[in-house]
Amino acid sequence: FFALSESRGELVHDERGRPVGKAVCPLWLINDAYHWRFLASFSSSGVAGANYNPRNKEFYYFNRDTLFIYDTRTGQTRQQLFAERCPVDLRLGTNFIDPGRGQLYAYEVYTENDPASSEEECSVASLDLNTGRWSRESLAHLPMQLHHHGAWFDAEKGQYTLFGGFGNMRYSKSFYAYDLNTHEWSVLGGFGGDSICPRYFSSVGYSR
Repeated sequence: FFALSESRGELVHDERGRPVGKAVCPLWLINDAYHWRFLASFSSSGVAGANYNPRNKEFYYFNRDTLFIYDTRTGQTRQQLFAERCPVDLRLGTNFIDPGRGQLYAYEVYTENDPASSEEECSVASLDLNTGRWSRESLAHLPMQLHHHGAWFDAEKGQYTLFGGFGNMRYSKSFYAYDLNTHEWSVLGGFGGDSICPRYFSSVGYSR
């Protein structure tokens, strides 16, 4: 057994410091572990969203007109102009990815009472990451804005769940779920255990 935690040279040592092997042309990662290294940058004059696709090992940065892609495997960047603008009027840039279907979903949970806003304003839209085409998914909204909510996506159920956040001068402790098949939001309830206080900036996830 050896930790392989060398920082220089070609010899590798066991936990007692005894040389037990030799590495040929090593690149010791620990030397770069404490330093930031510039890889890429993107910018947008309008509201933008960002996400990571674990299947393709790619980062996405997008606005209503363009998708910027950073490939972590090759270090290459590229951009793709949409044939049609994103149907969702991006205000917060909130989004999630369904890696299995190759879809990125942009959503806005709440729209202010703006006389210029249409009652038919799209609230959820999906981007086919293979074709670069947007599709309208839903017009449904939630009763309040939810800045900095926590969220997770259950690919097996096709369900995206939100928790917490704040808006309209108050915090939220509600769970809302968006169903990819019905294109509707619903309130989740019936939970037991400890009481959860309203909050935002929460880290959340789920266990199968």
